[in-house]
Formats: sequence, structure tokens, C-alpha cells
Amino acid sequence: MFDALLMLLLALLGIPVYMFALECLLGLLPSKSKATPNISTSNSADSLTTAYIVPAHNEELVIADTLRALSEQMSPQDQVFVVADNCTDSTASIVREHGHTALERSNDIERGKGYALEHGMQHLKTQDKQPDIVIIIDADCLLAPDALAHLKQQVQDTGHPAQACYLMKSGDVDRIAVKVSEFAFMVKNQVRLQGASRMHMPVPLTGTGMAFPWQAIADAHLATGDIVEDMRLGVELAEQGLGAKYCPDALVYSYFPQSEEAERTQRERWEHGHLSTLKSFIPRLLKRTVKGPSLSALGMALDLFIPPLSLLVMIIGAVFAGTIALGLVFSLWHYASIAGGYLALLGIVITLVWLRHGTHILTLKQLLHIPVYMVSKIAIYIGYIVRKQTKWIRTDRN
Repeated sequence: MFDALLMLLLALLGIPVYMFALECLLGLLPSKSKATPNISTSNSADSLTTAYIVPAHNEELVIADTLRALSEQMSPQDQVFVVADNCTDSTASIVREHGHTALERSNDIERGKGYALEHGMQHLKTQDKQPDIVIIIDADCLLAPDALAHLKQQVQDTGHPAQACYLMKSGDVDRIAVKVSEFAFMVKNQVRLQGASRMHMPVPLTGTGMAFPWQAIADAHLATGDIVEDMRLGVELAEQGLGAKYCPDALVYSYFPQSEEAERTQRERWEHGHLSTLKSFIPRLLKRTVKGPSLSALGMALDLFIPPLSLLVMIIGAVFAGTIALGLVFSLWHYASIAGGYLALLGIVITLVWLRHGTHILTLKQLLHIPVYMVSKIAIYIGYIVRKQTKWIRTDRN
């Protein structure tokens, strides 16, 4: 029985390891960037309307840059709606100075991005004519050229939500931990999403640069205080067969906060939210897969099965250490060879990704710092057990 349980554990660990490796290796294959899209199919460029919802909480330091970025790429018929959610600063007045609509919302109990998005959607539903596409952009995000055009084109072509390539950059922050986080963000939101897309799988929503056909977002459950509402929404859409598709030519980016404490809080929110979503939705997606059957739900379940990479390496490392002990005592070395193989595969894949996309982010010396960075995150995972973060906390921009 012990032998069977250990083999089952190793088999279960193999699912996220091989899935991670497959997504990364497929994501590393070369691809051709598309030219500037021309939205000219069933709806002409003059009639296709887009509403941009920008959830904002005390974003007076960054909102003007985001609005300028949007204005440079918007079509004349598009509109921007900034939801000034529980703001105590001048966010709303800055929005109006730039000629856009500020929807002010105040609620001391229902706080968080999900409630802000719901408020924006309810406003759109009261309009005489609803938009064809809704695009959600965070208040601190900037856009690469033609990002909005690529998103709109993909939504129009596929009828599915589109997820832009959303990257976080270290900017002027030179801490090694932030550089490693920038690399990890690139692996998760660029390489893995490209790989999942090449397997024709739905991709997770990453919080910003998300474009939806009106029919897909109109009835979505947004009014939630979930700390990673984007992941939840992506899973729920995948359950309905409307999983998001990756749009690699649309680049949206923002910068890590300057404060070390703010960066730590942000990382903790992402990690705890990821684990909570994994725990809540994998059983639902597998049930939907069997009941359907649904390849969309299965693909999302397999992707969600990959925990934060640091946690996955820690778990496999602990199993490897345990199997080494078994080998020394009982000469059962085949278990250690399996666990060691998992660690070697992850190391090889991460190195290949770094060689292709990460050398401008991390030097070789900094790359070797990744194990130390992973150890530093132990407190986050312990915190998930003893004091799980469940409330949305705004990231300090200062």
C-alpha cells in the first residue's frame, strides 16, 4: 500500500510538471507577428463600438498616463468609463479633465475590483445601445502600439474573449527579487499562454488587457470580492465553452511597485488567489469535463493544476529528499530517480526559456538566485494556511 501511495503521489506531481514543460516548450517555438489589423469583416470599423472599463482606487498618480495611452489607440466611437471605486483622491476629476466618464462608487462593505467592474457593467446596460466589445484595462497599465486593434480584431474573428500579453516590468527597481518576479511573470503570462494557445486550450485571464464580446461579459458574475477575480472569471467562461484565447500581438504592461512591502503584498495576493482558485475550480472543471464532455474545461483544469512554480519545486524537492532517504535505508532508488527527473526537467525548461526570452531580464548570476527567491516565498505559503488573504488590497503605487 505504501508503494502504491508513493507512486500515486509521484504520478500526480507529474501532471503539473509535464504540463508546465509542454506549455513552455511549445511557447518557445518561433511565431510570426501579425501586421496592424484591419477591422473590416462583418462589422465595419465605423460601426464596431468598444467600451473600456478601467477600475480605479486612488490612482491619481498613474491614471492620466493610462488615459493618454488609451486615447492614442481608441476609435472615434469608443468610450472610456473609469470606475472611481471608494476613491478619496482626485482620480475622478482627472478622468473628467481628460474628457472621459468617471463613475464614482462608494461602498465600505463591498470593496474590490470585482465590484468596480460590476458597477461599470451595470452602467453600460443602462445605455441606449450596448457596445460590441468590452475591454478591461487596469488603471496603472500602458499599451504597446496597436494593442487595442489586435484585441478587437481577435474578438471579432473568434467570438471569444481575448487575453493580451500582460507583462510586469521592474523599471527603476533593481532588487533581485523583483527581477526574478519579472522573469516569472514573463514565463507565466507570455511563454505558457503561447504554449496553451498552440494546444488550442483556453488561457487564463490575467487581470488586464482582457477583451470580451458583449454577449460573453453581459451576464458574467463580476460582483465578488475575490482577490483574483480575473482567474475566477476565466474559469467560469471556460466552463461555458467561452474560454479566452491568447492574443500575443497585444502587449499590455505595468511596473512593479517601488516599495518592497507593496511588492510583497501584491505577490502574496496573487499567490493566495492562485491557490484558492486551484482548490475551488479544479474539481468543478473536471466534473464539467466528464459531464460534457468539454475539452475547454479539461484544458483549463490542466493549466490550473500547475501551482505557483516556487511551490511546485518546493513540493518536489521535499519528495526528492524523502525518496533519497528511502533509497539509503531500503535501496528504493527508483522513486528518487523519478522525483529527481522532475526537478531536472523543470531546471532544463526554465534555462531554455531564459536563454530565449530572459537574458535581458536576468543575468546568469541573478538566474542562479532563483532558488533563494523560492525559499523566500515559504512564508507566503505558510501564510496561506494560517492567515489566508481573502480581501482585495490595493497595491501601493508610491
